[in-house]
Amino acid sequence: MLTRRALMGAPLAAAAALSAAPATAAGAFPPGFTWGFAAASAQTEGDAASRGRSIWDDFAERPGAIKDGSNPSEGTDFARRFAEDLDLAAGRGGANAFRFSFAWPRVLPEGAGAPSAAGLAFYDRLLDAMLARGLEPWPTLYHWDLPSALQARGGWPERDTALRFADYAELVGRRFGDRLRRVLVLNEAEIHAMEGHGKDSHAPGLASREAFFAAAHHLNLGQGLAMRALRAAAPGTALGSAMSLRPVRPAKPGEDAAAERLDALSNRLFLDPPFRAGRYPAILEAELAPWLREGDAALVGQRPDLLGVNYYAPAFAAAGGPFGAEQGDSPYPLPATRMGFMVEPESLATLLRRLRDEYGNPPVWITENGASYEDPAPDAAGVIQDPERRDYLRDHLLAASRAAAEGCDLRGYFCWTLTDNWEWAKGYTQPFGLVAVDRATGRRVPKASLDAFGGWARANRVA
Repeated sequence: MLTRRALMGAPLAAAAALSAAPATAAGAFPPGFTWGFAAASAQTEGDAASRGRSIWDDFAERPGAIKDGSNPSEGTDFARRFAEDLDLAAGRGGANAFRFSFAWPRVLPEGAGAPSAAGLAFYDRLLDAMLARGLEPWPTLYHWDLPSALQARGGWPERDTALRFADYAELVGRRFGDRLRRVLVLNEAEIHAMEGHGKDSHAPGLASREAFFAAAHHLNLGQGLAMRALRAAAPGTALGSAMSLRPVRPAKPGEDAAAERLDALSNRLFLDPPFRAGRYPAILEAELAPWLREGDAALVGQRPDLLGVNYYAPAFAAAGGPFGAEQGDSPYPLPATRMGFMVEPESLATLLRRLRDEYGNPPVWITENGASYEDPAPDAAGVIQDPERRDYLRDHLLAASRAAAEGCDLRGYFCWTLTDNWEWAKGYTQPFGLVAVDRATGRRVPKASLDAFGGWARANRVA
């Protein structure tokens, strides 16, 4: 097994000390910039027989829950074909890092208790394959696939799930920490809490204000407990979470209060506690109070070493809905992706400036950014021409470069995603990948955007 940190280049201490020097040329990025692809276990791994059930297996059995009637049992068959995908990422994709997620049900099929020897061995092979290709592993501990057994005991609305999450984190740290320079603890806790607990559009399919606020606090609590466990089990590993963040503006004049509330719900509910000493936004304190206990502020206030930013679109707030504010229409025309996300690259720069000015300019990696578009058939050379996706990535990278030149501590960018995959409740209807996957054969078909991204990564510059 490849177990030595020396295989990953510069020592962690040197990487942690690196400050992102301002980029001096248009489209340029600081030396040592991370270029990678991001993925998630439930969306790619497949091989469902070798793991425990997750809440997404359960949710997919609900009639109409998944747009195309599919489920996460197949994904992209990454569990068997990861070597091929990693070759594409490190080769034509030019990446020096790969973000993936440990599947909690593959490591602990019942969510707690005895780990799966086969599951642990799979991640040994995966990590070693990344390191052998010069790809720094960027694991996420929790990317929404809670073991069904824990959901049966109440899931994230129950405090005990945060404790079980800390146990899982400690196990991962002990087993794999010698190969991990950085770990993301949670992925998009806001989306998971709102879409899965406040609404019923994601697993586990709850629709309750109470469940949303309970899950939100317990996700923050789980993050803090997991960080504490990881720092003991894998000292020296830099920790953070990937947060879904977006600038929020009023959809129309007079909606300032709605914008303040939507910003609190979608950004500050998860950004404030770890970066503002355990404090929640004042506008939400009363709604969170039933789940807070003495000492929780210190736990949710565990300071991260880094921040992952998942950015797709700005938000325009309107009053209304069960939470007092909701997504409204843009007050000016904006193009949209196939997913319906509004395209405004400058909002990414705006977001990075806010983190610089209001949150102490933490070391930031853009851990997800990408777009779904309709793709044509391969051309005569066997390549899928996807200029809209290429332009989307280029324009967002240019915006990120401008922010870095203005002193934002930006250290890397992960494209979402390498291969078209199972896009949660949208099933296989939203192709975000820079590589298409033939679902009948599993064959990988590169898109022109893969070569464009690889060129930018190798040059450390976008033109």
